Amino acid sequence: PEASTPEEEARILDEMILERAGDPYYFYGASSSYQVDPRSQREDLTGDAMEASRLGIANLQRIIDNLVDWTYQEGENYNTLEEIYGRAVGQWRLYIGHVAREIGGVYETHKTYEQDGPVYEAVPRDRQQAAMQFLVDEVFETPYWLIDTDVLRRFENDGAMERVRQAQASALDLVMDPQRMARLLEFEAIDGEENTYLVTEMMSDVRAGVWSELQQGEAIGPYRRVLQRAYIGQLEELMTEDVDLPPRRFWDYIDVKPVNVAQSDIRAYVRGELETLLGEIETGLIRTDDPATQLHLEDARARIEDVLEPSAD
Repeated sequence: PEASTPEEEARILDEMILERAGDPYYFYGASSSYQVDPRSQREDLTGDAMEASRLGIANLQRIIDNLVDWTYQEGENYNTLEEIYGRAVGQWRLYIGHVAREIGGVYETHKTYEQDGPVYEAVPRDRQQAAMQFLVDEVFETPYWLIDTDVLRRFENDGAMERVRQAQASALDLVMDPQRMARLLEFEAIDGEENTYLVTEMMSDVRAGVWSELQQGEAIGPYRRVLQRAYIGQLEELMTEDVDLPPRRFWDYIDVKPVNVAQSDIRAYVRGELETLLGEIETGLIRTDDPATQLHLEDARARIEDVLEPSAD
């Protein structure tokens, strides 16, 4: 109200904005940041998506443990039990998506010429690594807390394995999405290796988390075998998919640049991962005497060899 001209009003408003620059309470993200800025998403209740999601999962575990008692209704069937269980699974998957955006993420902080610093910054390396560790611990490790037979067998005769597979495969798809990997490659090229979570590191961390049994010589259980096949399938897609991969999800209306996988480093790094895994599988076959694990590793070896050296039809 103290402004006498539109120009003076604009100046006063600009000063108000600049006074609050850097205050997280006033942070906002535009639609362009929805794909890449982990701070610009639903349910962003804290400054640490990993810790918030771990607390959220602890609450979900408490719900599952008490679900039969808490939904008890005399004379009723298990429809309410099934519904709330489904909501718990859905919430777990939301946490996966929240954390995955930290990997290859970009902070987009709107600024004017009066403000110092860049508008776009890569998510710090340590936060990306913490996000990957979360996925290894809370997603790739079998979530047995969700596979409570006392709950599941009250409303379904099968479906648990496919439910877990879908969530884990979705997490792999998020992490090894070509756009995400391309951003990591660009961070390395522009910012240098020292402060960058490298694509090679990210892929090595995924492999170590998904195939950890090979390091220990342990038997591989049924849920993990399914996850490991999904892993091979994801790398096969990166090796054989069309050259230009456009955005694949429901927010395709947002401007995300296609990635030329064949002409980037992505395919070379994927090949390296498959060759490394092939060697680890050979060692794993020597170490294990579990029949199911042997058959699984022999099948995995054959699948990888087909990807690396496809037979001519």
